[in-house]
Amino acid sequence: MEDKISAVVVGHAPGKNETIIITAEHGLLYLRFNKTGLRTVVHGHRYLLYGALGDTRFVAHHAVLVDAIPTWFSHDLIFLHHVLELYRMSVPFSAPAFEAYELLQFLFCVIPPKNLSLFKKLFICSFFERLGLIPEEPSVRDTGRFIALISRDADSMFESQEDCHSDAQLAAYVRACYEAHPYAHRLKTRPLAESGLL
Repeated sequence: MEDKISAVVVGHAPGKNETIIITAEHGLLYLRFNKTGLRTVVHGHRYLLYGALGDTRFVAHHAVLVDAIPTWFSHDLIFLHHVLELYRMSVPFSAPAFEAYELLQFLFCVIPPKNLSLFKKLFICSFFERLGLIPEEPSVRDTGRFIALISRDADSMFESQEDCHSDAQLAAYVRACYEAHPYAHRLKTRPLAESGLL
């Protein structure tokens, strides 16, 4: 019986001739094609993949593009690569990741906001919150209403940006999230000041 999954390509597998994808039902998976001519998936794109699902690997024979990278990302590739790396470094393999996947899918349909810096901060904070990677310091966790804001579903969260506290408080929370991440020191992309996150 053939398996079909919806997945976003988040990167290459180091030392392997494979790609890493994220799905809602299975979290991260290695992707391999059983035909060499089909190795055409692009990082950041969303696909429907047809093939065979294993424990940590999906062997595909066909891929259908569902969503390309949003055009507004073409002006901010550093942030895009950082988001994809965060997913690779944070989401577990072969475990459900419904909330993290839903948040990533949101980027494909969102209208670019006027305050892109605030949008990025909210996205990163929401990503960490959905994975339970939140700062332990009470002074950071209790800084205001934006903690409740980032716990909402993506649509209502980004429609209610005025509910959050100052940009400086969000930046402090973002910094604390990175400090709480167990693999932050291994991140190759650091789009903080240059991408408006801090």
